[in-house]
Formats: sequence, structure tokens, C-alpha cells
Amino acid sequence: MASPKITLHHLNASRSNRIFWALEELGLEYDVRVYSRLPSLRAPPQLAEVSPFGKAPALTIDSSTISESAYIIHRLLALPSPNRAAVEATPSDDSVYWAAFAEGSLMNLMQAELTVAATAKAWERGMEAVFRPQTKVNLEQVEQYLASRPGHYFSGSTTPGIADFMMFFPAW
Repeated sequence: MASPKITLHHLNASRSNRIFWALEELGLEYDVRVYSRLPSLRAPPQLAEVSPFGKAPALTIDSSTISESAYIIHRLLALPSPNRAAVEATPSDDSVYWAAFAEGSLMNLMQAELTVAATAKAWERGMEAVFRPQTKVNLEQVEQYLASRPGHYFSGSTTPGIADFMMFFPAW
């Protein structure tokens, strides 16, 4: 079976950085199409021609384009790859949990913090009172968890898994 043709549609300062890591770890060949944010920090309209939501990351595998980081990583981990043994074979419960945490808890707070920081200074009090303390608690939990695991991977094993790829962006 021939290797699939893979193209990563990368937007600067986006979650697609975690897809680079997964592709490299798996040893898959891929092309990259880079999109630059507009002065408004929004994605350029050309990205909407690739992804129905006009967001990155988007990944084209042969003629099918998919989006959403976790789903992209899920699909990549299912592909035959030269370095398959270098990543978690079957996601552990820990790996699935931390993958969900990356977007469901940590990124929500980080996005909210960025949004509040970009608005009026009056919101600074809300960020100090709510977002930063909760982000600090979340990051302390992350550090505790990693410190107690061999290899310091979210997957709980000595190889990276879906959670490690998902946590890459918020931890980066």
C-alpha cells in the first residue's frame, strides 16, 4: 500500500503546531501550506477554501480534508507509519483524559485569558480574580501528573500518545 499524500494546512500561532510534532514522531512524509494571520489576528479567507470552518489545523490525507486537532491526531495514529512503535499503540485512559483536558479545560481558560487581555484594561481585575488562579491550579495538576509518570508523558507510558500531542499547544 502506498503512503498517503499528506498536506498540513498551518496557520501561524495556532494549534497546528501539535500536528507537526505528531507527523514528525510518526515519521510520515508531508507537505505544509502556510497561512498567515491578518492584522486583525483572524485567519485569512484562503483557509476557508480548505477547511469548512476556515480554521487551522486542517489536514488533507489524499483527497480528504479533516479538521480538529484531536481528530487529526487520532487519524494520524491510525495510519501505517515508519515510526509507529515510537508512539502509544493504544490510547490509555490517562492519554484520552489528558487529550480531552487539553481542549476542554486548559485551552478554554487560556483562550479566555487571551480574549480578556486583548480587551479593555477594566477586565484585568476579572482575569486576576478568576482566570489566572484557575489556570495556575490546572497547570499545577499537569505538573504533578507528569512528575509522577515514567518518561513524563501524559499517556502514562514511555512513549507519547494522543494526550501528549494535544497538550503540546497549551503547554507550549
